[in-house]
Amino acid sequence: EAFLMSALVYGGASQMVGIQLFGQHVAPWLVVLSIFAVNFRHVLYSAGIGRRIAHWPVISQALGYFILTDPQFAVAEARAQSGQSVGFAWYLGLGLPVYLFWIVESALGALFGKL
Repeated sequence: EAFLMSALVYGGASQMVGIQLFGQHVAPWLVVLSIFAVNFRHVLYSAGIGRRIAHWPVISQALGYFILTDPQFAVAEARAQSGQSVGFAWYLGLGLPVYLFWIVESALGALFGKL
């Protein structure tokens, strides 16, 4: 469960809100709404980074939005403002390792957290 949640919900604050609210038997729509409220800044980040990645294929853009984090946005925006392009390979090289470590660390935490 922890592995799947970390793979699908890529955000620590979102996971904490979701776990706490599900534990209190809150209606699922309120859980989703609360998670959306916590992460609304990503809507703004996506709008900002969208103009930088508009030349990517749609599937690449979708992946780019999925792995978007606060630091990823900041570094990509700084790169674009310095006149360098935000290419898919560069962006993926920046964000994918962090996402993969997120999943692995969550799985290890779930495994060893029971000790």
